[in-house]
This record gives sequence, C-alpha cells and structure tokens, in this order.
Amino acid sequence: TRSGVKPNRDCKTLLPIMERIHKENQLYTETANSIADLNIGEIVVGTSYSTYFGEVAELVHDFTKEYASIKVDLVEKNNSELARMLEQRTLDFCIMGEREGDFRWTHFFDDELVALVYKDHPAVSKGYYFPEDFEKDPFVMQYSESETDYSLFFERTGVTPNAMYSAETERTAYFMIEANMGVTITNRAMVENMNFKNTVILPLKPAEIIPIGIGTQNLENMSPAAKKFTTFAMARYSRPE
Repeated sequence: TRSGVKPNRDCKTLLPIMERIHKENQLYTETANSIADLNIGEIVVGTSYSTYFGEVAELVHDFTKEYASIKVDLVEKNNSELARMLEQRTLDFCIMGEREGDFRWTHFFDDELVALVYKDHPAVSKGYYFPEDFEKDPFVMQYSESETDYSLFFERTGVTPNAMYSAETERTAYFMIEANMGVTITNRAMVENMNFKNTVILPLKPAEIIPIGIGTQNLENMSPAAKKFTTFAMARYSRPE
C-alpha cells in the first residue's frame, strides 16, 4: 500500500510468538553474560503518565552511568498497553496504574481522577464535580480508541460523556479546556503542577481513586539486566507508608 507494508492476519497471529522467542533468546544471552560477570543487556522502561517521564529519564540516566553496557529504551503508553507489553515480555519496568495480568505490580501511591473545567463553570463554586454532569457538559474525549483509566471509569459507572470534541493527547485536551470548549477528565498527577490560567481542577464526587505503582516482569522471567535495573529503581523510589 502507499502507507507501506502492513501485516496480514496470519502475521499478526505469529507476531506475539516471535516476540516471545526473541525475549527468550535475549534472556539466554544476558544470563550467559551474567555468569561471565559481564554487565551487558537491553531493557525497555516505560510510563503511562507523561508527568513522570522526566523522572524516569533521570533514573535511566543514573543507571546507565553505572551500567554503561546495558541499553535502555524508553516508551510512553497507556496503562492497558503497558500491561499487554509486560505479559508479552516486551517491557521490563514501568510506572503504571493497577492492572491485572501475568506480571508483578507493586503499589506506590494513590492518585485520583479529576474534572477540568473552565473557570466560570458553575461547579467551581461547589468545589467538586458530579460524574453524571459529564453527560450534560460538552466533553473533550481523550484517546477515544484506547482503553484508559477514563474509559474504564465511564464503563464502570455507566456514565456516557457528551463527547463533542476529541483529542489525541492529554495536553491537547488541556488547551481545549483553557479555550472554554468544554470539560474533560484526567489524573490529578498529570495536572497538579501545571499553571493553568483559565482552567480549574475539581475532584469528583464521589472520589475515584486510581492506584499507581510499578510494573515489572515476574522474577522468574526477568533478565539479569532487568533485575539490575529493578533493584536500582526500587532503591530510588521510597514507598510511602
């Protein structure tokens, strides 16, 4: 096609198997190097929250100063995509919301979903936002084709937002709220340090808590390089009591 080569249905069926074979080969190579006391390997590190990307990048920078021969790739995906990558063993370490799957997830802290509204919205005087009001107000939908904390929340509560606009990224949605185009929903961690001029952050009532944590491979599936990075990272992050 004009857009390039695209995998057919049979290729898509084989792709996860090929990825597992590649990962097993990588695990074998890195284990052999570890036995020989060689700190060589390759890992993939990610986050689903752009607000933490700088922190993760700093972590990777400090790690590679100590383990210069271990290559680290950084990715940013939504929580469900990161969970799938962990299960497919194409991801080694990430900061992500709680998901179930064949991987290890360690609770780090609790975040919450919040509404973003224009400064003259009636809910501002109340100090909170009712989820059912998403059905009335013009709503800016984010990642409409993906499973996100937001889509799971709406599915769980039965709320159908009045989606008048769509945005491919959170930042685009924030600019749209700043322009008084409607309301949207997001994680508090994504916006608590942002300096909005026209936008107000409101907690939902009732509150919707989103547990955030660290996702890794199960110990038996970790490559030596991934074990080194996980040990390094977990020592960096002090878990709150």
